[in-house]
Amino acid sequence: MNEILPELVRTTTIGAESRVNRYYRQGGVSAVLAEIDRLESDHVKAHYASLLMKQNVAAKDYAMVINRISSTLDSDHYLTEFSKKWFG
Repeated sequence: MNEILPELVRTTTIGAESRVNRYYRQGGVSAVLAEIDRLESDHVKAHYASLLMKQNVAAKDYAMVINRISSTLDSDHYLTEFSKKWFG
């Protein structure tokens, strides 16, 4: 289980909301973005990014979020969906 659990967490959205909440409480936007960088699929990264935006993210941090997410997502589809949903 110890070998499988980290891979399961980083390749699915299982437990994503509680993980994002915990990372945000511990280190804010930067901590969540660092975790997103460690994730494997664009689907999971985009999900975590959307959960991040549900936090109380300050407008001054939007540019950092956009820059980081646009550099980590390879899929134009997920990037477009994220951008349209949160930045209209």
